[in-house]
Amino acid sequence: MKSTSRVLAVVGVVLAVAAAGGCGGKKANTTAAAGGKSSSPGVSTPTAGAPEPTPSATVRSGGGGCGLVSRDEAAKVLGVAAVQPGTEQQATIGPVKGLFCQYFASTSHGPPALLFGAFDLGSGGQALFKKYKTEQCTSASDCQDVSGIGDEAYFDGDSLVVRAGNRGVVVGALLQPEDKKAALEADKRVAATVLSRL
Repeated sequence: MKSTSRVLAVVGVVLAVAAAGGCGGKKANTTAAAGGKSSSPGVSTPTAGAPEPTPSATVRSGGGGCGLVSRDEAAKVLGVAAVQPGTEQQATIGPVKGLFCQYFASTSHGPPALLFGAFDLGSGGQALFKKYKTEQCTSASDCQDVSGIGDEAYFDGDSLVVRAGNRGVVVGALLQPEDKKAALEADKRVAATVLSRL
């Protein structure tokens, strides 16, 4: 079964590649997004009763990651009645800025769940994407190229990684029961929504 930690690791590697000099940045700065108490450094959970962010935010303006996809949209993608309030995180490494969001259908934080990150890749989007893909896809069977979204995209069996200009999106829909074909289709729908709102 696809694990939450595997998808989170994919999001983390994007920033790690940038930190290693993919876009010239080395300094990490992770900050909590607005809208709630922080349960761990850099992660915020919306306060009970607080209004949900409207689904519009930009990486460049520092809007909340969960504002890019609403709870209702996340629930529909996952095929569940509702999801818990999202947890979000903003991170900056040099010129690369990232917004992350996690939606879980249950308080146990297992599948079904939706995890995604949106990135402003600075001026080196194409080179950073290529470097990241090379590090993630060590053999031809590790990843499949995906057409019809962004300038380039691939699916590694756990998450979809998309580049559109100097913006990037990573999406991992954890479905129950696991279905890689259905997960890829869900990832594509979420990625298209996120890209339309950046």
